[in-house]
Amino acid sequence: MNGGGKNAGHPEIWAVLTIITFPIVLIASGVLGVGQWWSIIFAILATFSVLVLETIVRGRLWPFEKGFVDSIGHPETPFRIMVFLGATLLVLETVAILGAVTDPRFDEGLLSLVIRKECGIRHFSRSSDLMCRFLTQPQRVQTQRLTTADVADHAITTHAAALWVKPGGTTTCALRSLERHIDTSAKNVQEAAIVQCTQWVVSENGELIAKSTQRKFVGALLEKKSDGLYEITRWSDDPTNPTWDAALGDMAESCRGRTEALSILPEFISSLQDESKQKAADLLKM
Repeated sequence: MNGGGKNAGHPEIWAVLTIITFPIVLIASGVLGVGQWWSIIFAILATFSVLVLETIVRGRLWPFEKGFVDSIGHPETPFRIMVFLGATLLVLETVAILGAVTDPRFDEGLLSLVIRKECGIRHFSRSSDLMCRFLTQPQRVQTQRLTTADVADHAITTHAAALWVKPGGTTTCALRSLERHIDTSAKNVQEAAIVQCTQWVVSENGELIAKSTQRKFVGALLEKKSDGLYEITRWSDDPTNPTWDAALGDMAESCRGRTEALSILPEFISSLQDESKQKAADLLKM
């Protein structure tokens, strides 16, 4: 085992491989969506595998090489480590502060990451449990106590269905409001929301199957009619289009930031689909 170790790679190379393996595997696992704890476990296993591979190839591990042992035992090593960590933390803190001050969407991204972590762990914290219930559980409109928001949301989903879904079959829409402004007289409403409309078909065994689904962020300006219902006067389903600013006015930029932050939350997608399917099932029972 030791005979071929001298020409089987410098210990510096193995040291670099061992150090970079953990963050690379951790990030890759997160991107692939394997879960927070499994990402850490895979990263640890991958790092350990590199050490095992080095033992097989070289016959020894790089932390026990004389050069590394001497470096660790050097009197200035602790001071150098503290300087490096301090400089790294200073850079990260500077980036975080500048981002929070200059970019209004920066805090939305941080908030969405916190929500994603809390909803993934679900450690029975009262505040996080209430928040995750709001995000993940279907929301039903109590028709006997319709509010201005309910009527406005109905106008938005009806308009979205007419634009996105071809006529025919059973179509239901679900909506999650991102921000809503109702003027004092309730005559005009500005709202940004994520809307999903699904066209359903019924299989031979009576199961609902999604035939087509459209899911978009929308911005709308609504005006109350004489019959008390709302009609869409300005509409946008593209946050990057000037129509988004025309529909939402002063709300446009903050709502645009929320669309970018919330687009990473899978809880939104699953909850919208569940609510849309439940509405379709209720319609079929009528």
